[in-house]
This record gives sequence, structure tokens and C-alpha cells, in this order.
Amino acid sequence: MGKLNTSNFSEIKEIYQGFSFKLSQLIGNSNKEEAPKTYAELFKEKYSPDDNVQRIYFESIFNYITGKTSFKIVQLSDELNLLYKFEDNTIPEREKLISKLNYWDCVDLKHSEYRSFTSSLLKYVDKGEFSLEQYPTIFHYTTRFNNLLNYNIENLKKRFKKGILKGKNNYQYVRSIHFRLSVDRTSEFYDDLTEIVEYCVEINKGIKEGQELKELTDIFDLFSSDFNAYLEKVEEMNNEFMFTPYFTKYDFNKIWRVIKKLDNTQIVNFGFYFEGRYFSPQ
Repeated sequence: MGKLNTSNFSEIKEIYQGFSFKLSQLIGNSNKEEAPKTYAELFKEKYSPDDNVQRIYFESIFNYITGKTSFKIVQLSDELNLLYKFEDNTIPEREKLISKLNYWDCVDLKHSEYRSFTSSLLKYVDKGEFSLEQYPTIFHYTTRFNNLLNYNIENLKKRFKKGILKGKNNYQYVRSIHFRLSVDRTSEFYDDLTEIVEYCVEINKGIKEGQELKELTDIFDLFSSDFNAYLEKVEEMNNEFMFTPYFTKYDFNKIWRVIKKLDNTQIVNFGFYFEGRYFSPQ
């Protein structure tokens, strides 16, 4: 019905990612008349009233609903595989091991099984085969019950960091990873677990920086090789370059060499682009 659109889309996305709250609920509302509910509040009441139910956000579905793109089944498939850790339509052995050691299934294991499964899990850690969000959980599984398996905690942290770093090229950037990896202060080995979390956060930050560098390189390559395609891309609504001062990242001499090769029409269009980009009403 057109109620979900670009003006309120970010609020709906936050509902799915668990960051939406109403300020008046925290500080109290002094107004006798309650303010009209926003669309985001009505959306939550209708589609996600229970805070204890996990909400999952799929970029491909919401892009289709809002008309941003056509439905891309390959993108949805990738999102599902990333979420549920499928590989070639099967659950990998490492994910099965996590399931076996999950609460409270783990208490029914024999001590020999518990040790064997944990040892096998750590071999996958050594190869960096988990996602960044999983490593703190695995560290906790390894050290819980007052370090039942008697691991040397300092050596274990070094082992985890080495494995995490080894898998760096396989990770995907995780938005708001701080919220996903929050550690309860009552957790066993809190300081050590927090150290693993912070290491994962730093790796995640590096991945984002690498992605941004690649995006900047790609957009300048397009600017240099196909100006019309470049202009079409950067003028798209909701494009990541729409409000980013990306020209400050480039060598001016290289920019100028490209501009000198443009024909007159392209220069005029480039001028209109800058006028629209930096215009501010008086």
C-alpha cells in the first residue's frame, strides 16, 4: 500500500535488528495526550509484537517490497546460506559439532565425547572456518563449567586469535557486531571472553575498511573508463556514494586528467551533478 518507503525504511530495519526503542518508555512521557503512533510502531505491533521472538532481516526481500530492485533469488539464497550455515545444501560438520555442544544438549554427553567434540571444534577454529560472530560462543563452550577441560586460558586465547586471523579473507562484514557480541558480566572468564570479542570486532572493522577501499577504487575505475555509467551509478537513490565525500580520497591530478578527456556534454552533466550534490537552499 506504499506505507513502507524510503522515509521510514531505516526504522523498520532497526526493528528487525533489535535496536528500536521508544524514548518515552525510558524517561516517562509528561504529555497527557499520547502522541500518534509512528508507522514503525504500528509495524512492530502488527508483525513483531513479541520481543522474545527472533527477527531476521533479509536485504533481498525488503529491497523487493520497497521497489528498490527486482526480486533476486540468488541473493536470498546467499543470505539464507550465510544465516543457517549451509554449504552445498548440507550442514557442515563444524556446525553439527556446535549443535552437539549447545545448551543443554551438552550435559548428556559422556566426558570423553565432550572432550572429543570440543577438540574437533578447535581444529576448525585453527583453520578460521567459522564466522566472526561464532568465535566468542565457541570460546565460551571451550572454557565453561569452570574450565572443565583444563585448557591453558592464555594459550587458548592466542590459538583463537591465530585462527581468527587465518580466516580473515573468508569473513563478511557484520553490521553492528558490537550488539551481537555483547558479553554478560556474569559470564565465566569474562575478561578473556571480552578479549576475543574485541579481537573479532577489530577484524570486522578491518574488513569494512577493505571493502570501502575496494568500492572507492571501483568507482574511480568506472569514472576513468566509462563516465556515463559512473554518473548513472552515483546518481542512484540510496547509493552509498550519494552523501559520501569520496572525491577527497582521490589524487586531484588523476581526477583532472579524466575531466580533460570528457566531451562538452559530459562536462555539463558533471556540473549538474555537482550542483545537485552540493546545493543548499538559502
